[in-house]
Amino acid sequence: ETDLSDAIYTMQVKLRGCDSAASSLQQLVSYQKRQLTDLQHEKNRLKVLSEYESLHAQSELKSLQAQVEAAQVERERKISMLKDAEKCRSIFIDKEEKLKEELECIRMELFMLNMQLENTGDGYDDDDELEEKNQKKVVFMDRRHSSV
Repeated sequence: ETDLSDAIYTMQVKLRGCDSAASSLQQLVSYQKRQLTDLQHEKNRLKVLSEYESLHAQSELKSLQAQVEAAQVERERKISMLKDAEKCRSIFIDKEEKLKEELECIRMELFMLNMQLENTGDGYDDDDELEEKNQKKVVFMDRRHSSV
């Protein structure tokens, strides 16, 4: 009977060892399940975060592209305005040169007329009258050429 009770006792000790191992294994499986669940949650969180950051980056990129396009349009507009202003400036310089030439011609004509008057004796007794007459001619000539 002692052999039987020793065998039972041995079996009970082995059974407790198996129970302990099973319990440890069950704890390990539970821990692994929690780890797996945590990893799945972290994966999902990172996926959502990555999608959000991607959308945000795309939105920011589109905004920057729109700003660049607007800046390019504004640059082209200003270049066009500068070209137009340069054309106008060139036209005004040409007109100014022509007007200067005309004014010089008129001055020369006036000088020649004055010389003719002095040489022919115009009948004016007073130099002031002659000067007044010449001023009227200059004003008349200026009005005539300013309308050109």
